[in-house]
Amino acid sequence: MKLLEYMVLILSILLLLRGELMPEILPKEWQVPRDFPTIQAAVEAAHEGDKILIAPGIYQEHLVISKSLTLQGAGPDTILEGEPSEFELFMEEPAEGEQPSGVRIIVRLGPSVSGEIPMIPKTVGQPAIVIQARQVQIRGLQIRPQGLRVDYPPWESPLVPRPLRAGVLVEKGAEALIEQVIIRNTHYGIVVKRGASLTLRHSILHNWTRGLQIWGTATVEDNSIHNEDIYESESSEVAVLIEGGRAFLRRNRISIFHVDPYGMSAHRIGDFFDRAIEAFDSDLVMEDNHIVGDLHHNISIFGGKASIRNNLLIYRGGNEFSTGLKIGSTEAAVESNTVIGLMPHGVGIQINPKAQVILKQNRLSHNWIGIEISGAAAQLIENEIYANKTGIQLTPHEEADILAQVELVNNKINQNEECGIAAQSSRYVYGEGKVYEIFKGQLKGKGNEIEDNLGSNLCPPDYPWPPGFRK
Repeated sequence: MKLLEYMVLILSILLLLRGELMPEILPKEWQVPRDFPTIQAAVEAAHEGDKILIAPGIYQEHLVISKSLTLQGAGPDTILEGEPSEFELFMEEPAEGEQPSGVRIIVRLGPSVSGEIPMIPKTVGQPAIVIQARQVQIRGLQIRPQGLRVDYPPWESPLVPRPLRAGVLVEKGAEALIEQVIIRNTHYGIVVKRGASLTLRHSILHNWTRGLQIWGTATVEDNSIHNEDIYESESSEVAVLIEGGRAFLRRNRISIFHVDPYGMSAHRIGDFFDRAIEAFDSDLVMEDNHIVGDLHHNISIFGGKASIRNNLLIYRGGNEFSTGLKIGSTEAAVESNTVIGLMPHGVGIQINPKAQVILKQNRLSHNWIGIEISGAAAQLIENEIYANKTGIQLTPHEEADILAQVELVNNKINQNEECGIAAQSSRYVYGEGKVYEIFKGQLKGKGNEIEDNLGSNLCPPDYPWPPGFRK
């Protein structure tokens, strides 16, 4: 028994000695520029889990973060300035068994010694911050290109420098939390590669060609993502582009407006192709966002799954192909959204062939067409569709009408200028002029109020309207 007690005592002493001889390495705080002249020098010297405090000032450098660290700036006066860059697409490596998603053709013309004009690749800069590690946190700083001014007096026209290639790049396998950060004037605000993860909160992405490019997973909450289209009058911008990834967008304010910084009138309304949210083969959740502006599409979804709830969508589209929400080949639940058009053309919600959609308790007004359904399975429940040119348009589709199954339950469709519900659509045929085509999908409904539409409640009146539609 005494031998056992001695062994326990010796083991306890050894453990105490081990604690004294091998103390736990605690996270340490480093200060820039007090401890290191540059942020990158501090990053390289720091240990995993350390915090780097960055004083106000302008730091002209590009950062690569390959360990778990926290970068804490003092707010907008802590400025990271990168070198401006030519535009170059970020390409994502395809997953196993997939084909590449795009073709990379980036060239610039320039004279050679012999006088010929060869094809020379563009010179592009690095992102301001490249994140290559897990548990990286960045807070309280501003990222922008060198030479940018944001305090012009009203009588002085700004000279806008070329933008950064990207503000932040999150590499495969990395994990980033970005809070209270301002990213200005970039081709890409933030890029999230496949296999990477981003949480973005309480931040501002201002002036970009693509605000967020997501191949991985991103949670984007309580941010302002806006653009005044000041670089190229004929460019097409996307606030958030998701390709094969997962995105959760909540309580963001997203806008694109066309403003000329030199005092001239805003460029064309009609030939732009700007989009707020565009998702391909992705999982998308959108809740409580406000999306407004000169937009070809507020939200455009192809493939994958989507949940769209409690969003405000206001768009001024350029032509009849503009939409507040465009859904194609997607399984989607769309509930309690408000969709308002600001020009006499465009579609509030467009449901395209092979989509499976439930629309519930949405409000649509001042669109050319409130809801258009073509070759899709759609269930409309308790929606309010009013003050549009046409409330609901059932558009024939030669190849997909066999799939079109439309059910309307307890919807209110009134005060639309031409038709409450149109089961016909027109197209122009050479030599025949305007030709009307009739919807041939399956239609059923109950409890709908289709009243006080100025042209006609139902078009054409001799269509075989099933029970459940009030004439």
